[in-house]
Amino acid sequence: METNSELLPLIADSNERFRMIRELGSGTYGRVMLALDRDLQQRCALKILQKSTTKQRDFQREYNYSLLLSTHRSIITTYEDRCFQTPDAYVLVQEYAPLGDLFESIPPQRGLPERAVKIIIKQVASALEFMHDNGLKVENRICHLDNKDIEKELMKDIKMLHLSSSKSVFKLASSLFMKKWNMNNKQKKQSILDFLNYFDNEWLQSNDGWYEGIQMYAPSRKKALEATNKAIKDDGIFRERHVLSRFLTISLTMINSWST
Repeated sequence: METNSELLPLIADSNERFRMIRELGSGTYGRVMLALDRDLQQRCALKILQKSTTKQRDFQREYNYSLLLSTHRSIITTYEDRCFQTPDAYVLVQEYAPLGDLFESIPPQRGLPERAVKIIIKQVASALEFMHDNGLKVENRICHLDNKDIEKELMKDIKMLHLSSSKSVFKLASSLFMKKWNMNNKQKKQSILDFLNYFDNEWLQSNDGWYEGIQMYAPSRKKALEATNKAIKDDGIFRERHVLSRFLTISLTMINSWST
C-alpha cells in the first residue's frame, strides 16, 4: 500500500516552479515560506517539513488533516495537486492568508468592534463544528468549579481529558474517568457523588465543546483581563458567584443575549 509521501511527486529543486519571497513563520515543525507559483502566477504558502525531524506518520497525519479541512470555506486550503517532496523535505502548498492570524489583526488597546467580533465568531464556530463532526479535537474540555471539597487528583484527571485526540478517544477516556472515581470514592463522599453525577450528565455525555461562546470573547481584546476589569469598573458591572449547577444556564443566557 502506498503512503501519502510516496504519492507526492519528487522535485529536485523547488525553485523551478516556486519563487521564494520571504519567511512567514518557523518553529519546531519546520518553516512556512511565502512563494510565487510561477505556473499559475499566484502567491501561496509553502509549509516545509524537514524529513530529518518529521516522522513519516506525522507528515501523513498533517497531510490528511489538511486536505480534509480544506473543504470548509473558513479554513485554509491545501492544494493537493501542488504538494510535493524534495530529497530533504515534505512540502505542503497552501492558500496564502495576507492578513495573518486573528491576533495580529486586533488593534492594541482598542480591540475589535462588536460587529466584527460577531462575524468572526460565526466563522470560527462553523469551522469548529466541522472539525468536531470529522472527529478532530479542537477545544480544551474544561469546567470551572469550586473544588474545595474535591481532591486535587480529581482535577488533574479532568485536565488529562484535554489530551484526547478525537471524539472516540474522549469517550473512552471519559468512561475510564467515571469508573475510576466511582471506585475511588469508597467513603461515598456526597460532594464527589454530586459532582460526578453533574459532570457526567451535563458535560461528558452532552457536550463535545465546552463554553465555546465564553472562549470566543477573549480574542476581541489583546489584554483580556485588563479589558474585563475596565468594563466592570466603567460600566458598574459586578461579579457574582454561582453554584455549579447554574453555571451553564447563566452562561448560555449571557452568550445568547450578547450574540443577538
